[in-house]
Amino acid sequence: MNVKCLALRYMGITKCELYKAFAWADRNFADWREYTGKHFSELRQPKLDKYLELEFLFRGFKPKNNFKKKQGFNYIESNCPINGTYYIYPQKFVRGAYVPNWRNYPNVYVMQNLIGIQGFTRVDLLYS
Repeated sequence: MNVKCLALRYMGITKCELYKAFAWADRNFADWREYTGKHFSELRQPKLDKYLELEFLFRGFKPKNNFKKKQGFNYIESNCPINGTYYIYPQKFVRGAYVPNWRNYPNVYVMQNLIGIQGFTRVDLLYS
């Protein structure tokens, strides 16, 4: 299936015939897979350094080990350790009517777009 998708992409870009696109995709699929990664979580990311850590601190994130979560609420947190530390945004969010007075809390997905750093933050849905 992945070879077919790559062939269709190649055909759309180069406007070549379908059998040539399949031949090209079959020859180059291993290189393409190595370049993009095997799964979306394995995509190449820029090197984590002190500037990314400063960006998290500037946006108001706190180290995760210094913050206690409340059961039933969602939080925005880093999806990988940055210089050995996970970060969490210290505010309660909700994603539905699972919490009493849920209208008093902001939606986690709206705030993810405003607060989060693309590619480095995620929404904690399991309340863990």
